[in-house]
Amino acid sequence: MQPFLRGLAKRFDDARFIQLTRSVCLVWQTRYRADRTPLVLGSLEEVSVLLEWCLSAGMPADCLELRVQKDEFEAALDMDVVSRHLRDLQGLGSLAIVTGTVPLARAQYRGQGRQRIGFILRENTRAALTQMNQFHRVMHVLSAWLPT
Repeated sequence: MQPFLRGLAKRFDDARFIQLTRSVCLVWQTRYRADRTPLVLGSLEEVSVLLEWCLSAGMPADCLELRVQKDEFEAALDMDVVSRHLRDLQGLGSLAIVTGTVPLARAQYRGQGRQRIGFILRENTRAALTQMNQFHRVMHVLSAWLPT
């Protein structure tokens, strides 16, 4: 985790990267829950900000995964909608979009409604961050350090 944060520190003279980091920290602060592994996002715009930051920070696209809820009783976003939205983002390469279970929002976050999309950093051995709990730790550090 420390090498990843040191690498980010080298980019903090770039105003665009700082603003993107602030934006992703706001999304993370809004959506993070300690009782769930995936970061459950409520809109495609939040997905875009998160993925743009991940790619700008040097995370490989094939280590990232989006989970779209599959439930015949719920009018959730489908994979085609998410794929079409992400098609314009640069450098996504082999980003996985899978159908799976996405945790329900708590009562105070029902604004996520039916558009909940889970974000996971897949466990890996080749990226600077190798699992989702490291991603959350990095977001904790950045959120505490970087004024929003």
